[in-house]
Order: sequence, then structure tokens, then C-alpha cells
Amino acid sequence: MIEQIVMNLCINARDSMAEGGTLTVRTFRLQITGEPHGIPPQPRTGAWACLSVADTGCGMPPSTLQHIFEPFFTTKGPQRGTGLGLATVHNAIAAHHGWIDVASTPGVGSTFTVGIPLAPASVNP
Repeated sequence: MIEQIVMNLCINARDSMAEGGTLTVRTFRLQITGEPHGIPPQPRTGAWACLSVADTGCGMPPSTLQHIFEPFFTTKGPQRGTGLGLATVHNAIAAHHGWIDVASTPGVGSTFTVGIPLAPASVNP
């Protein structure tokens, strides 16, 4: 499922940069101490393995952002997308008890940040 998350986010980023641009993928560890994260925002404390996919593409207005995780919603033209990519991402993240943040500005680009909970380190006696 993690592969589907990475693949779908990267495909959408690529498609948003029809005239070229920069796709940046990074991973990092995040410790949350109660500040809200995700859609909808909910406090989720703990350690998270995070993936960020950022592009310098067309970006999205708020009216589009509110629908992006709905099945069959697409901004791509006919025969270009099914509208299932971000719905699949959202479901895979939920299956892993994670969260997703989205920041997007029209004409500037979008950044999707995913958090998946890290399991506590096991202690061997």
C-alpha cells in the first residue's frame, strides 16, 4: 500500500507540471506533541514516518482541494484520469492509521505530506 501512495502522489505531481518543473520527494521522522495535523485536522501525538511529495505545477484552488479525496473526482480531461488516485491514497493512509496534509497554491504548486505511525521500539530483556 505504501507503494500506491508514493506512485499516485508522484503521478499527480508529474501531471500537474505539463510544461516541466520540479518534483521533490523526501522522507523524514516527525515527533508530534499535540498540534493538529491532517484532513480533517486532529491532534495525533507520537512518532511518525513521513513522506512529502512537492511539485512546482499548476497548484489547486480551495474549491478543488475540498474534493480531491472523493472517488472519481478529477481535474484531468477525459481519458486522462479515473479520479481514483487520491481516493486510493486516502484509503491506504487510513488503513495505516495515518494522516495527510495538503498545501497548494494556484500557479505555484502543491505539497502532500503523509504521516504513518512508527511502532515503538521493542525492548529486549
